Order: sequence, then structure tokens, then C-alpha cells
Amino acid sequence: MVIREMSKDECLRVLAGTRLARLACASNNQPYVVPVYLAYHEPSIGEACLYGYTTLGQKVEWMRANPQVCVEVDEVMSCTRWMSVIGFGHYEELPDMPEPDVGHPPARQAGHYYEIVPDEPSQAAERLLAYQLLQTQALW
Repeated sequence: MVIREMSKDECLRVLAGTRLARLACASNNQPYVVPVYLAYHEPSIGEACLYGYTTLGQKVEWMRANPQVCVEVDEVMSCTRWMSVIGFGHYEELPDMPEPDVGHPPARQAGHYYEIVPDEPSQAAERLLAYQLLQTQALW
């Protein structure tokens, strides 16, 4: 078996093709890793983002205190053919939106959308984009 470093394009392809990831965060020098479902988005301008949705809990509290995060995804074809991608970024919470206009998703007061490695659009537009990307998957 040969192990080699992947190109950036290969890494982005793996990130774009997966939904299940492992999210790592830390608080008071204590690491925490949890499986999460994420949606990949590569805007025409800016860096690629990973979006997720969660309810309030340990990972949100920890990421609020320390926004430095890491994600790991893998693609396993066989026990001798696999790829693993690790990405570093920061957590940014997308706050609840005001009540939506017709045709927009309902505001979810109990949950928190978040992004990793964000670009710069408005938070309301970003939250709507996250919702649209995530709703295309059954497991979010």
C-alpha cells in the first residue's frame, strides 16, 4: 500500500462527495469529536464552506467558547484503498432569522445552523443557503 498526500482538488472532491464527517472541537484543553452531517458549498468567490445544523449542546457551547475546529471525512473503497481528508477552520453560528417571508423555510428556534470556513455574504442569506443545502439530504 502506498500512502501519498492528496492535492487540494482531490481533498475538495472528497469533501463535496460526503455528508458524514467527524467534527473536533476543544474546551479547556479537552478535545471532543462527534459525528455530524454536513453540506459542502463552494461559492464562486471565496473559500469553500461546510454547513451543519444542530441543537444546543456540548459541541455548540464548546465551539462558542473556542471557534477553532477540525473536520475529518473519509472515503473507503476497500481495506487497502481509502482516502482521508482533514480540514481546519472556525465555527461561525448563523443566528435565528426573523419570521420568514412566504417561500422561505421556517425559523428554527431550537436549532443552530453553523458553518465552518465561512465566506462573507449576509447572515440571513447564509442561513437560507445552509438550509437549502442541508434539506437536499435525508439525514440532517
